[in-house]
Amino acid sequence: MHRISAEAIEPGSHIGIAAPSTVIEKDFLIRGSEKLASWGFTVSFDERVLRKHRSFAGNDLDRAEVLKNLVCDSAVRAIWCARGGYGVTRILSLLDKMKIPALMAQDPKLLIGYSDITALHLYFYQSIGLKSLHAPLMATPTWMKISSSRARLLCKILAGKMLLGAKSHSTRWPTKWLSAPKLKGKTAMEGIVLGGNLTLIANLAGTKWQPSLRGAILFIEDCGEAPYRIDRMLTQIRNAGMLDGVRAVICGDLTADVSLKYGEKRTAWKEVLQDCLASHGIPVLIGAPVGHGKQNEPLPLGVRTRITRAGKLEFLEQVVSI
Repeated sequence: MHRISAEAIEPGSHIGIAAPSTVIEKDFLIRGSEKLASWGFTVSFDERVLRKHRSFAGNDLDRAEVLKNLVCDSAVRAIWCARGGYGVTRILSLLDKMKIPALMAQDPKLLIGYSDITALHLYFYQSIGLKSLHAPLMATPTWMKISSSRARLLCKILAGKMLLGAKSHSTRWPTKWLSAPKLKGKTAMEGIVLGGNLTLIANLAGTKWQPSLRGAILFIEDCGEAPYRIDRMLTQIRNAGMLDGVRAVICGDLTADVSLKYGEKRTAWKEVLQDCLASHGIPVLIGAPVGHGKQNEPLPLGVRTRITRAGKLEFLEQVVSI
């Protein structure tokens, strides 16, 4: 697939805020915008992002139109999502009708967010090959506590100054093989890293937006899901053919809130991954500090990536064009 990138985003660049999912709190939106502005960016948002319709940040048309306006605004260089939750899959048909992918291809913006935003990451990659960034949402309590070191890393990634290869920030992650690949003398495996929240990946299975993951390195994470539910989602995407040709799976945080909500042993998800993935011949790398847990390191999506024999993740290209 031909892939496209947004331009590098440096101080002075304009970031537009989208709210395609759950209702957001104005205080968090203002404070989150101020934090981005303190990094030197120009930040704007449509007042419609503060609307409420049931649990959503406005009705479906509101949320789709806000996103369309950001895509069509030539001043906007990145679209940073305010909050996850639920709502993106409700507007995908509207985005199709509005021809948003074609508009995005004409003037690519860097899409930033995670959780429910996984549906947008996969939607734009499947339709136009857009590279994007799995990173914290900007109108949440977690964003207010972002460390200075992570903020500096994010700014480097946005500016196209992310270290690559053996110097990638991800090589410091405590990753290890749950089931190692048979590399036949090779020192590493390579592929395009795609994915995000497992619930959203499973939600796209069987729809017209089901992504092709053949040849990809699939990243998954989730929150508050009992091991049997993780099993159910992995089984769903396998039955839908989505795991056909997947080179490896990188597992991020799957433990957040599990013991609190379900009382199951916190390591049960490893047994699930072994049964649903490794036993089917798919190599599994665990320990990526990405997801809904205490750490959510930035993870570029749609970029060429290498996993070394030692289980270290190395990015081979920037997520933005420089």
